[in-house]
Amino acid sequence: MSYENRNLIPEAYKWDLSSILAGDKAWEDLFEEVSAKAEQYGQYVGKLADPDLLFEYLEFDTAVNLDLERLYVYAKMKKDEDGSQAKYAGMTDRAVGLLTRLSAASSFALPEISALSEKTLRGLSDQPRFAAYRRMFGKIIRERAHILSAPEEKLLSLS
Repeated sequence: MSYENRNLIPEAYKWDLSSILAGDKAWEDLFEEVSAKAEQYGQYVGKLADPDLLFEYLEFDTAVNLDLERLYVYAKMKKDEDGSQAKYAGMTDRAVGLLTRLSAASSFALPEISALSEKTLRGLSDQPRFAAYRRMFGKIIRERAHILSAPEEKLLSLS
């Protein structure tokens, strides 16, 4: 049997992407939702020294990045399953564009967090609510000398 047409391939041999997103409409809806969240990063600029706002920011950023990952993986896998579908190449490109936009919007965070003292970061690491971010705080402490300023981080994120 020839499999030149994806419709002829038995479902058992196709990826089931429904655990990522229910379909193209769900992808578009999530894309719009995540795009809208790019503007929300601004509310945290200059405020990450407050532990409550830092935690809120980290949770927000994590959720946005997980949704962004779902957008990219769905589009990329759809593109890979049938390269003749330009629609999915476009969706993949849109997801990458959104990644760049979100990276620029969140580029202030690393310099702000790295400006916190080592004592503060270690103290936060000891709090149960920051348990998921201990490794990140440790990495920031170790690599502090190599973290750029907010404008430089933004420029780097756009490249």
